[in-house]
Amino acid sequence: MQVEELTPEQEEMVNKTFEHFKEARNVDEDDMDTVLNHEEEIKKKSLKGALKKFADDIQSLIDMVKSFAKGAYKEIPVTTIAMTVLSLAYVFSPIDIIPAFIPVVGLVDDAGIIGALLAAIGLDIEKFKKWKSDSSKG
Repeated sequence: MQVEELTPEQEEMVNKTFEHFKEARNVDEDDMDTVLNHEEEIKKKSLKGALKKFADDIQSLIDMVKSFAKGAYKEIPVTTIAMTVLSLAYVFSPIDIIPAFIPVVGLVDDAGIIGALLAAIGLDIEKFKKWKSDSSKG
C-alpha cells in the first residue's frame, strides 16, 4: 500500500523521522501498553485527515497487537509485532514532524508511517486477518 499524498521529499522526511523515533525508543512492554491503553484515541485519530484511508487497517493492526498480547495469536515474527507496536505508538505520540492540528497535512507523517508499515508487513497482516476470520468461524 502506498500513500499517494506524499511527495518524495515528504516521504524522505517521514522515513528520517521514524528512524529518529525508533532510535530514541526501544520497543518494550511500555510501548505495547501504550497501544493497548490508548486504542480508542488511536482509532479516533485514524478517522481524520490522511489517516482516514487507513482506518480499517489500523483497526486490524490494533486487533493483531491485542491478540498477540493475549497470547492468542503467536504466528507473527517478532520484527513485525515490534514494527507494528512502534508505528501505532508513533501515531498516538504527540511528537510529529507535521503537527496534527495543521489542517489537511497534519496527519501526513502518521499516514506515511502506517503506509510504510503496511507495505512492509503486508503478508503478515493478511495471515492475521485469515486467522481471525477462521477462528471466529470455529
